[in-house]
Amino acid sequence: MEPTLSPGWYPDPSGRYEYRYHNGQRFTADVSVNGQRYVEPRSPLASPGQTPPAYLGPRPPLLGDSRPSRGWAITAFILGLCAVGLAWVPFVFVIAGAAGIVGLVFGILALRRINSGEQTGKSLAVWGTVLSAVAIPLCVVGALFTAVVIDEIERVTEAGPTSARITSCRASGGSVIAEGTITNLDDRDHDYSVSVLFLVGTDMVDRGSARVRDVAPGETASFATTGLARTTDVRCEVGSVDGFVP
Repeated sequence: MEPTLSPGWYPDPSGRYEYRYHNGQRFTADVSVNGQRYVEPRSPLASPGQTPPAYLGPRPPLLGDSRPSRGWAITAFILGLCAVGLAWVPFVFVIAGAAGIVGLVFGILALRRINSGEQTGKSLAVWGTVLSAVAIPLCVVGALFTAVVIDEIERVTEAGPTSARITSCRASGGSVIAEGTITNLDDRDHDYSVSVLFLVGTDMVDRGSARVRDVAPGETASFATTGLARTTDVRCEVGSVDGFVP
């Protein structure tokens, strides 16, 4: 049987909160934590008639949890900030897009918990949500930059259509000098690395490499390279043509 008490605040017998109000007959749904008064949505000590069916206000924090966490808000802010910072970076924009989506989810959930009084950090949650929402469409810029970088890499590393031939192959004093021309058959400028094979019969005795820069479409450029051979009976052939990588 509940003891007879005069109306006032007493330590919460349920242990859920710091203090609970007694109206002289029974403990009510009025509780207090750190000097802040709340109405417990569903009180195990108050009768159904004294417990409001809905309470439009902050939820009272449980005892020992007087400082609600803002972890979700911080997570949303960090993810949103990282997503915006990386969204325009080539290749990394995919990771930034994923971070933006996760940050947006965390931001929305954090705002819901903050509105219900379960967590704090509204400013961080709002900024995290906004930054994440901005980062997602910003990833389009990262995709465009990625396409430009890939195109530039291909321009540097791929030779494209060419026509290369040896115009002179002279052996003297143990060395061989090969000269030739290369024609750019593509529709854009190219740099080239031309590999020349020095052959005696069917055996390769040495290999040389010549680099040619900035050959315009339709333009023909010359190249030269040297090799070593103990005989003058040497043939020079174009081995391969690659894009020039500095």
